[in-house]
Amino acid sequence: EMTKKSMVQVVIGGKVLTMGGYDDETHIQRIASCVNRVMRQMEDADEYRCLPADLKPIFIHINIADELVTAQELIDQLEQELQASAEANIKGDTAAIITHDTRFHELIIDAADNEYIAEISHMLVLHIQRIRYHFFHLPTMRRISASQHRGILDALRERDAQRAKTLMREHWLTSMNGSLKDTMESLRQAKASGPDETES
Repeated sequence: EMTKKSMVQVVIGGKVLTMGGYDDETHIQRIASCVNRVMRQMEDADEYRCLPADLKPIFIHINIADELVTAQELIDQLEQELQASAEANIKGDTAAIITHDTRFHELIIDAADNEYIAEISHMLVLHIQRIRYHFFHLPTMRRISASQHRGILDALRERDAQRAKTLMREHWLTSMNGSLKDTMESLRQAKASGPDETES
């Protein structure tokens, strides 16, 4: 059965327009919001205001295209980190797993381009730094982390901001709440059984 085309009224640049597409209305409204955001940014830029009227739409198109290319580059980089982490996991290389995990988070934080988010994230990382090595020595925790990273990446690829936000929050809660309990239990068992039991 062929998907029905949606016709949605949106406001772009102060004008009411009708956009057609096979996505749902929420997705189409997000597109309109993205265009409006870029237009507002351009209107505040001196180089945009100095352009002839016939070149201004081209300038806006270039900036929208730049955002799309940048977003795709981020997706590709995140995918590379997930693949590299999976390979490190097969080899049992905990240090490499931590490196790729850190890079995965840094890419998303840098893309947010928000000083407050960057500062809070840095504080959270410091909070769990001491138990991080033990966390990634646990096969179960590695699997959970990899699965959550994959879910976040899929949501970003599908441009589902709400799902990505929810999954990121769950991921941090897992790190903050679950890792300490599971890691300390593993260390307690390792201490009782011998130094090589954490990777059993």
